[in-house]
Amino acid sequence: MAPPSDAGEPGAATAERPETSPQPVVDRQAAFAAGPPGASRKAIGIGVVVLAALAISGTLVEHVMSSSSVPNVTSPTTRARAIRALRVPAKHLPGGPALVNFLGIEALARHAAPGFHLASSRGGELSLSALRGKAVVLTFLDAPCNDACPVIGAELAAADQRLKSAARGVEFLIVNSDPRATAWQAAPPALARTGLQHLANAAFLTGPIASLNPIWKHYGVGIQVSSTGQVAHSNLLYFIDPKGRVAYRATPYANEAHNGTYHLAPALQQRWADGIATYLRALAPASSSHR
Repeated sequence: MAPPSDAGEPGAATAERPETSPQPVVDRQAAFAAGPPGASRKAIGIGVVVLAALAISGTLVEHVMSSSSVPNVTSPTTRARAIRALRVPAKHLPGGPALVNFLGIEALARHAAPGFHLASSRGGELSLSALRGKAVVLTFLDAPCNDACPVIGAELAAADQRLKSAARGVEFLIVNSDPRATAWQAAPPALARTGLQHLANAAFLTGPIASLNPIWKHYGVGIQVSSTGQVAHSNLLYFIDPKGRVAYRATPYANEAHNGTYHLAPALQQRWADGIATYLRALAPASSSHR
């Protein structure tokens, strides 16, 4: 479903302007002396219909205004990837072809990762540039954590455990992807529901839409907000090297159940955790030792 627009909703009635016609001459003085005329049943009926129409149109206006309170954001169907992928044979990438295909890995031209400065769940603000010298995993999850977030977050937490001493040189950054829930929280569900809140090297970042939307656009993350307030976004995971350059991009996923929850078989989650750890070991500073 495309993001809501200000064009209104399908089926909304549009008022037609009545045609003008010559008006009869009225003796205003005589009419005033006669007093107000009684309302006919037909007139009352018309008035009720008009009031009902106004009430419905007012509800529609309120609905459209509320759904359009979120500015247009990038769409997964139209987004242009600003970060260029390279044609590198899978056999030359960490883990080889099998892991590359499983993670949907793309090698990226190692240009400086688009910077940002956002409010951090750790308190204060955090900028990407402040993490130079560390390998960074950057992904985008909604603050309420009500889509694939529980699966992806759990995979990141498990990858941290697999890194052991190398985790000292790694940071996990989760940028908010929900334009309807941008307020700062010390323990947003995206951390609390996934085990990431226990990691000193994990942070959830958020800010006003004016700050978030350029980040979504630069990293090719499509966001859709339906007229009912449901938010959908594309799932991407970036690996940024210690010099602050984008190195790899993966495409995480999860399966949606009939009740709207998301899951992935434990064996597949473990494989994702192993794969994330493999790519982080390839990037993490060699000097990273015991935690």
